[in-house]
Amino acid sequence: MLDRAAALVRDIEAIPGVLDFIAAADGLQNTIRDGIGGTSWLPRRVVLTGLGSSRFAALDVEADLRALGGEVIVEHASTDRPVQPSTDCLFVAISSSGRTAEVVAAAERHRGLSRVLAVTRDATSRLAGAADSVVVLPAEAEESGVATTTYVATVAVLRYLVAVLGTLASPASALAEAAADARVVLATRDAWLPGALALVREVEALSVLAPWSERGAAEQVALLFREAPRRSADVAETAEWLHTGVYTALPGSVVLVVAGSPADGEVARTIDGRSGRIIVIGGDGSAPPWPAAAVIPAGSPIVRIVGPALVAAALWRAMPGPLG
Repeated sequence: MLDRAAALVRDIEAIPGVLDFIAAADGLQNTIRDGIGGTSWLPRRVVLTGLGSSRFAALDVEADLRALGGEVIVEHASTDRPVQPSTDCLFVAISSSGRTAEVVAAAERHRGLSRVLAVTRDATSRLAGAADSVVVLPAEAEESGVATTTYVATVAVLRYLVAVLGTLASPASALAEAAADARVVLATRDAWLPGALALVREVEALSVLAPWSERGAAEQVALLFREAPRRSADVAETAEWLHTGVYTALPGSVVLVVAGSPADGEVARTIDGRSGRIIVIGGDGSAPPWPAAAVIPAGSPIVRIVGPALVAAALWRAMPGPLG
């Protein structure tokens, strides 16, 4: 029987290599540029759709796309009020397997009017067949069945899309730096993992907070805790948590915070005042002064999930009974 917790660790350890491969992929930016019709056509509206980790990856680049100007929408593929097709729309349909029925249906609805770009591992999939052009994710399906490498690969590919739409330089060097950051997280796990694991070991529910621009990573972190060790995990934008999620911050509760929000200081004081516990993702633990915090190194935003994924895998490994 496959030890899926051990397989998850192997999947996480493969992330730096996936990023290195994408960073070195000659022509990926040109492939995307040609796929959307070259620089002679720039969309007024960009719609990205997917479900689960695919949609979370889209959230990770939404802020960068918005900064280019124009309208950007990240849509649940299953929405009952979808964005309507139009000739000035680039529709980015994301599904690692290429088989997600709702994503395929959305692509089919847009094809013929919008420009449809599929992002998938399988160039022969139903999704690929429903698109005008296809970008193939350079990552194999995870051995554990838990999205890690494909999630990171999707974010990396979408960063090339941002570069194309903004006529920006290739993100290859940033992705290579992210790969190096991921290796640091992996290499130092013996120093930070025991402390983080001790904080969450006996907790059945936790919250993940992040700045708005990194809420995709926060959603993926929470999903990892739900899917692997079967913990309840909710997500909130950092400042908004002070208005919505603070009510469950009881003594002993655990909050994972992706550092970088202006509200970090108030969140730290609030959790400390309620005798909660904090795990900081990113930052050095000094700004603001996080009380009784475990700090997970993160580096580049694209590898925010690496440390928390290792914590989730360790919790999963410690569960009694068969791992499934």
